[in-house]
Amino acid sequence: MSLVNDFYSKPPNRAEIRILLTLLSPFAPHIAEELWELQEFDRYALEQEWPEYDEDKTLESNIEMAVQVMGKLRGTIIVPIDSEEEFVVKAAKSDEKIAKNIEGKEIIRTIVVKNKLVNLIIR
Repeated sequence: MSLVNDFYSKPPNRAEIRILLTLLSPFAPHIAEELWELQEFDRYALEQEWPEYDEDKTLESNIEMAVQVMGKLRGTIIVPIDSEEEFVVKAAKSDEKIAKNIEGKEIIRTIVVKNKLVNLIIR
């Protein structure tokens, strides 16, 4: 379903449709062949070579990190992978849910576990 949602935001090209139908063929052979024919590809979907794995297409550029205040989960933020600690803490503080929890309080310590969580210790 997430792939279909991605297709709505950015329509796939013919090469991507070809790969999708090749991958779909073992699980839904009849519909895959019908869609294959509608696309006017040569031969049959079931006769195609299995696509090569491209790890670059599976890597995410952003990550969702948990934000805790005094050890309790208060929200999440989305930041680029391997962001600097300062950037992550600034993003956490600017989130409106977190800002409500730390408003008028002093942050005495921040704990950042890279690409996992941010914990703000307040007084």
